[in-house]
Amino acid sequence: ALGGHSLLATRLIGRIRTELGIDIPIRTVFRAPTVAQLSALLVTSTLPDEFDDPFAVLLPLKSGGDLPPLWFFPPGGGLSWSYLGFMSQLDDDRPVYGFQAHGYDGSRPASSVEEMVEDYVTRMLAVQAEGPFHLVGWSYGGTIAHAVAEALDRRGHRVALLALLDCVPSSGFHGVTEFDQAAARASIADYLSDFLNVDEQDRFLDRAAEVLANNMAIVKEFEQPVYRGDVLFFHAAKKDEESWAALWEPHVEGTIEQFDVPATHLEMNMPAPAAAVCAVLKDRLGRR
Repeated sequence: ALGGHSLLATRLIGRIRTELGIDIPIRTVFRAPTVAQLSALLVTSTLPDEFDDPFAVLLPLKSGGDLPPLWFFPPGGGLSWSYLGFMSQLDDDRPVYGFQAHGYDGSRPASSVEEMVEDYVTRMLAVQAEGPFHLVGWSYGGTIAHAVAEALDRRGHRVALLALLDCVPSSGFHGVTEFDQAAARASIADYLSDFLNVDEQDRFLDRAAEVLANNMAIVKEFEQPVYRGDVLFFHAAKKDEESWAALWEPHVEGTIEQFDVPATHLEMNMPAPAAAVCAVLKDRLGRR
């Protein structure tokens, strides 16, 4: 609106590099042409330096507050940094935790989804001994969040909220092309190259590729359980495909309430979509 052009974009990139220590390609500025969009990309695509261990399996995204926590489950890449943009939209008196895949911290990646779910449930109960539990998962994370909700319910714990953000049950992965580590690395590098310079990120890309390839392999062997409760389903309304909510009907005994979000599948964590999702979450959570 003020007459921005390539020369000013180049100058902005230089300032970002100097002030923030982040090297981004010029196409990032044009892909995210507002301050809110650009800052969201930078926040969710780089190492968060405010955490003692950004690769911890259990990552405290927001501390403080005496309400029952909100639990986020990571997409296929295995990191919950993508949820950082949600934090400013949530109540300050509710702690928020994000799970992350084994493998980034030097540990062995999960050998099955069942093992992953068991590990996450054990870690949840060590922090929150009893319900109500509030779970949120985007993409692959929704597949896992649903399985965790079923596991908690089966053990007699009350799950008060299960929010699935544009995701499919495990059967939806059966047709996915075999994803070896080389293909996974190329996919991650291509995706991240829109946000930052990945030329010096070899170690991180290798770890991410191992996690993604493993996640895609084990979910194909997993049989999605049937959860007895209700689901809030958030459909990425700008993607080319129809809503995936109906795919969950065999796996949900309660109601499936759908909300359309103006985003593509990969944009669900951008400022406007995140705000739309969090508005519903805050309304449903209340003071629970």
